[in-house]
Amino acid sequence: MSQLIGLLNRAKYFFLFILLELLSFALIRKNNLKWDVTMFNSTNALTGKAMAATQGAKEYLNLKDKNATLVNENKAILARVSVLEAEKARPDAFYKTDSLFSNRFDFKVAKVINSTTALANNYITINKGSEDGISSGMAVIGPQGVVGQVMSCSPHFSRIFSVLHMQFRISSEVVNAGLRKGNQYALGLSLWDGISSRRVNLGTIDRFKPVAVSDSVITSAQNLVFPPGVLIGRISKVETPPNTAFHQIEVELATDFRGLTYVYVVDNRMKEEQLKLETDKNSQSFIRSALMVLLYVSLQILFVRNLVLYDVAFCFIYLIAILWLPGEMDTLWVILASFLIGLIVDSFYNTAGVHAAACTLIGYLRKSILLYFFPAKGIENVLVVTLPELGHQRYLVYIGVMVFIHHLFLFLIEAGDMHVILHSLAKVFFSTLFTVTVIYLTSVFTSNLSFQK
Repeated sequence: MSQLIGLLNRAKYFFLFILLELLSFALIRKNNLKWDVTMFNSTNALTGKAMAATQGAKEYLNLKDKNATLVNENKAILARVSVLEAEKARPDAFYKTDSLFSNRFDFKVAKVINSTTALANNYITINKGSEDGISSGMAVIGPQGVVGQVMSCSPHFSRIFSVLHMQFRISSEVVNAGLRKGNQYALGLSLWDGISSRRVNLGTIDRFKPVAVSDSVITSAQNLVFPPGVLIGRISKVETPPNTAFHQIEVELATDFRGLTYVYVVDNRMKEEQLKLETDKNSQSFIRSALMVLLYVSLQILFVRNLVLYDVAFCFIYLIAILWLPGEMDTLWVILASFLIGLIVDSFYNTAGVHAAACTLIGYLRKSILLYFFPAKGIENVLVVTLPELGHQRYLVYIGVMVFIHHLFLFLIEAGDMHVILHSLAKVFFSTLFTVTVIYLTSVFTSNLSFQK
């Protein structure tokens, strides 16, 4: 207290000076109209600037609350948009989505506290965890578009697979006026190539689909994780090399991962129900496929093995075991199953890997052949590739191409000599006709049995 009194005592002359100056200008203002107006204007200007500065400071201090309010408003808007997107039907739609399915997504706001963009596999950390209802597998989107998927959680934090992760894939759809007018769907997978944080590649878009630069790329409706219609980005480059089945497309991402602050974690409330159903279906499909392999390989070995016409027409009915594998089965497992089937047949034919090589080839090509010949249907939607699923014409094309490739490879390897090339090609031609006929008649017979049941 004594120090304060001492300070005031030392500055008493300054305070007296200020006081007297203020008194003098007050007298001047009172007795001089010009100075009165000048002082009034100056005082107003100073007061206005002071108030503006005070208001600016208050607004700056309240930015956190305003940001939180805007983020919550965005969350509500996103929830509503996801409902409207689910309810929106194309002109060719024959159903209307029910409200329970439309409202299956729940949104939670989280703040980004750490992220990377310069690695081959990038991650994002957010400030919400299992105690906030977050769990692994949930989708993550931002104000501008898709962000990633929750990888793991602690009680208060979560780690996210960023879109900028070389193992992360998004089921995507290209949308434009031409596709909608023709009631067409251009579905593919978006995948980062590890080069630019602003672009991803979009694959498996059929070359005959009309896509162009600036077309929007969104999350597709065939998606268990993300709500349909969330923006991924816009096409920045399209190339269609000759002799390829698909466009080569680059997509400029909508989300700027370097400036990401808030994200929305999306929970599909019907996800577990769908997964349980699909898991049960997959188990049934696996059992059915295993029994089918056992049946047709046994038929080949026990009954069809010696069924040969004029030494040029061989029947390999066991190929049904490969042709009828589930359409959604991963190519890796198709290749392994094909190799094992061929190896079993080789062990009884004493052909030492010839059938294994031919079966492995068609197992490898199977998905590409299906996508090339039937791009509009989308083989991911076909549970079992059979006659009732594809129809007679499409089914004949499918088995004809697969059997021809198998037989061509098989008989050329078996010959091993160009001097008998004509005889080998004759066996390829007549064996293909024989095998395709037997497989087709078997398919008709089994489909009629299924229909009667």
